[in-house]
Amino acid sequence: MKKTIPIVVILTLLSYPGTLAHGQGLLKKIKQKAEKVLKQQEEKQKKQQTDTTDESLFYVDEFENEEEPVLGPNSPDAPKLLSFTIGKEKGKFDHEKGTIEITVERDIDFNQIVPYMTATEGASISPKSGQTLNFRKGGYITVRDKEGRKRVYELTLNIRGMEKKDLRTGVKQGTLQMRNTIQGFPEMKCTYYFDHYGKLFAMMTTMGTGAIYDYDKGRITLLSAVPTVEKVKRDVERVANLQTIELKEPTMKELENAMKNGLKEVEFVYDIYEIPHLEDKLECPLISNYEKMPPAFLSLMNARKLPNTTIAGKSCFTLEFAEPESGISMLYYCWNNIHFGGGIRGLAWTQVENFSESVPDGIFLPPKNYRPRAEYQAEINVVVEAAGKKLQQHVQPFMETPEVQALKTFLEAETRAQGVKNEITNP
Repeated sequence: MKKTIPIVVILTLLSYPGTLAHGQGLLKKIKQKAEKVLKQQEEKQKKQQTDTTDESLFYVDEFENEEEPVLGPNSPDAPKLLSFTIGKEKGKFDHEKGTIEITVERDIDFNQIVPYMTATEGASISPKSGQTLNFRKGGYITVRDKEGRKRVYELTLNIRGMEKKDLRTGVKQGTLQMRNTIQGFPEMKCTYYFDHYGKLFAMMTTMGTGAIYDYDKGRITLLSAVPTVEKVKRDVERVANLQTIELKEPTMKELENAMKNGLKEVEFVYDIYEIPHLEDKLECPLISNYEKMPPAFLSLMNARKLPNTTIAGKSCFTLEFAEPESGISMLYYCWNNIHFGGGIRGLAWTQVENFSESVPDGIFLPPKNYRPRAEYQAEINVVVEAAGKKLQQHVQPFMETPEVQALKTFLEAETRAQGVKNEITNP
């Protein structure tokens, strides 16, 4: 039986190319989840006595159900950490979410990290304060009292100067044409744009959807495809005339055609969201910090540097995340702090096909053929309201039939009787 890896794991890694792990090997997690899936597949096969497993399926449910520590408190009165320090650095807590974030220097020895902690009086801490942390066994800290109440924290180490919000792309502006392939799905192409060293970022798919991030203004513009007003009008009028609408799942060929040629019977709208301190809340997805990571930190992530790989004419920094026990490995590429792709070939893969150090004029503004969603929605509301009145005209004669009137009278009597019963029961 062919080994399948839960797609959610891969997509998570590819979606956040610059995420700072907290010491656990990324591929080790993939291995554990993959092994669990394979074991459950084998059990299903034995039970059915036939091999009916479709190797193209991804067992997302099994992946999501893996037992992991539940972060935060198991009781409102659970004890908590009061302080957490590594050297002169102090940790920041979120006691309800169960997280600790702390910033450390780039030259720290990750094999000799010794935190000092205090907690609610009478509570125990595991691992103990003053004990060297073994990140390969997990970055979790548990505070527990004698009554069994506990609070679990997950530790995240940030390396000073390496947060993506503090990094910039190595060139001022650029356009990247990216190809994305996922096993079992049509290929999708996206184009990414950036300017002012990543302070402006935009992405657009071949289907006309995308987003624009302006970090200086704290603004996100979402670009969406919606049914045309004419299509909505046609559909709601069918409903108003008591006709059925046939809803069909798109075929794989239809999806593939939409990826290549765009969607049919749609128009495009945009929504603008003002988000103060956007950089602190949503990092630029194109910026990578792996080139800046110290070798010891990469080692904790089960990563090793490979010889540079030429992609789209650029000599890219290349990493391999590998788990020797399972044979699973994932590649990652970046150039000048810009994510250039990676993944697991044949399963989930993304790669830059073309790169130029320029951007089209006006690319960081809503396209001219897009309009505000509020304007579109106002037209839709008029169409739906008119259809509702028409539907009421068709339904009204039916509502006045003796059978419906009798049912209405019965329900009103039942409601009154229930009200009287409630008054007697709860005076």
